[in-house]
Amino acid sequence: RVPVSPTMIAATSDESSWHASMAFGAGIPVEIYWYGVGLSFNCEDNGDGMQIISICPTPVDDTTTDIFATYWVSEDLDYDERLAAAKRMLPDDVAIWAHQRYLDRPAPSPSETEEFTHLREWARGFYPPAQPDLRSVIL
Repeated sequence: RVPVSPTMIAATSDESSWHASMAFGAGIPVEIYWYGVGLSFNCEDNGDGMQIISICPTPVDDTTTDIFATYWVSEDLDYDERLAAAKRMLPDDVAIWAHQRYLDRPAPSPSETEEFTHLREWARGFYPPAQPDLRSVIL
């Protein structure tokens, strides 16, 4: 239910981290930080206070990942309203995460293609190379 699709403003990475700034319309950009593929922080200053979301995915097997998320809302202006909004968004996030499937060639929006391709290339560095399926090798 995000009213505006995000636009990637900039992204940088090194061996262990990836950082991006994303804009949702004319608002203040959301800062996203990934440390490895198991810890991320999304930081947003909406003018009334800070909201930080930490998402920690843990692969369980080849088809399942457990996700632990924590939401922080600073105790500034409109705290109760912003906390209630974060709580309202959580079920939508859970429904999205529960139905996500890895696609080798996803179809991101044009504004996301370049940097999310970069994010995927960066993330591949944390996984071992794929092993050939020896059952299909004919001797």
